Amino acid sequence: MKYYLGIDTSNYTTSAAVCSEEGEVIAMERRLLPVAQGGCGLRQSDAVFAHTKQLGEVVSRLRAALPKDAEPIAVGCSTRPRDVDGSYMPCFLVGRCNAMTLSAAASVPMYEFSHQAGHVEAAIYGSGAEQLHGKRFYAFHVSGGTTELLLVTPDGKNVKAEKLGGTSDISAGQ
Repeated sequence: MKYYLGIDTSNYTTSAAVCSEEGEVIAMERRLLPVAQGGCGLRQSDAVFAHTKQLGEVVSRLRAALPKDAEPIAVGCSTRPRDVDGSYMPCFLVGRCNAMTLSAAASVPMYEFSHQAGHVEAAIYGSGAEQLHGKRFYAFHVSGGTTELLLVTPDGKNVKAEKLGGTSDISAGQ
């Protein structure tokens, strides 16, 4: 059996998933980051520390769910919040460094994408709207730090998301 491994280390969740060659989700694991009761997120240094502690366990659980002869085809990882210049959060470095290590150890390619593009793709698959691949469409992105209306355009194997509007604060996303 061959599979794809995907990793995301956002400011709220450590997550990873394994998909078949056909794109079917085989297994996924996620752990919320420890946010204090009533808190609105974490400082980046706390998120980095939590991901560093949790990601190995999350990926190990995934591997345990696979047959012993399973082989990775590629590793994918969110490496930034959005696909815009200057989009950066240190918590994504934890996932990126682990993805680079795993892809190098397995001699398979690593693909980078934005957290926002991951949300858009997850919504496409989760809603059964795969017919949107290769087409332009509008999407709402509601995440911890954003609530935005996007124009989504195909961009090779990824998507380009252009912000058309959104909230001026982050409270709706939280």
